[in-house]
Amino acid sequence: MALQKVFNFDEINLKHFTYEVPQKKGQSYFSNLSCKNMPIHIISPKLRCLSCIKDIIKSKSSMLEVEMMNNDYSFYDFFTNLDLKNIQTTFNNSKQWFDKEIPIELIEDMYKRTNKPIKKDEAHKMSFKLPFYKEQLQCPIYNQNNDLINIDNIEENAEIILCIHIKGLKILRST
Repeated sequence: MALQKVFNFDEINLKHFTYEVPQKKGQSYFSNLSCKNMPIHIISPKLRCLSCIKDIIKSKSSMLEVEMMNNDYSFYDFFTNLDLKNIQTTFNNSKQWFDKEIPIELIEDMYKRTNKPIKKDEAHKMSFKLPFYKEQLQCPIYNQNNDLINIDNIEENAEIILCIHIKGLKILRST
């Protein structure tokens, strides 16, 4: 069994991220990402939940929208820096991975960023994909007492902390 570690997002160094050569999976390619040979699980700071979980389940959307608290953009910055690293790594390895050099401008245009740019005087929001399979959430949810709770117990505007699994790069023909 692989060693598991959960990192605080602000303690992890992106220089330690390792990308595997992309492998074909169905219609796409996937490059696994690890940190010091371990899967990457990070803990977010406190976030405000902007989504109504019941609406996510009803609409079959799997996106959870959250908002930064206390005007702290460090979590946003982490993902912005990860996006930049993903783009640069793809560019640096394009010859090895795809048998051709791909211009960085093309990679930047094709890359689907983790979050949207911040607009001036607007609350900062981010979205994360919840892991659903056959309409069932595939991750446990705990309260502050480490008691397992039902997803329906999370209400809009609740303060939450996420544990996020960063798996790697999914590469399609256009993104």
